[in-house]
Amino acid sequence: MTTPDRRAQSTPLAEAPNYSEQAEKLLQQRHDLAAVVFLSTDGLIAGAGGEVDREQAETTAASASGLYSLGRESLAVVAGGGARARSVTIEGEDGRFLLIVAAGDNLRIAAFTQPDPDLGGVMYELAKLADTFALHISSRGDGR
Repeated sequence: MTTPDRRAQSTPLAEAPNYSEQAEKLLQQRHDLAAVVFLSTDGLIAGAGGEVDREQAETTAASASGLYSLGRESLAVVAGGGARARSVTIEGEDGRFLLIVAAGDNLRIAAFTQPDPDLGGVMYELAKLADTFALHISSRGDGR
């Protein structure tokens, strides 16, 4: 019996969720969001929408990945090694926020708000979307 090739088990890119489309849907639902970037844990862009061009999205993906990792590690130091971060929030002086939310083990959602957003509403929608993607990714069974 041959061992199946791990790559053959993974979901082809064409079957993966269209993250840019999902970003645009979220932006239509939440007018207090300015931009949404989906990123991998290694800082690569998976999709984006809103007031962000490709270069800005790539920079956001790289920096958001690092910020999330720092937040996760800081939480582990303070709360113990078993603590898991769900999100990282950064507030700007102008009333805008950068929110980074885990969507499974290898996907993050970074969202930039407009000034003075309904933060509870934005976080609720981000958490809902993150849960949806986490379930989708885990149901693929490819370990990513």
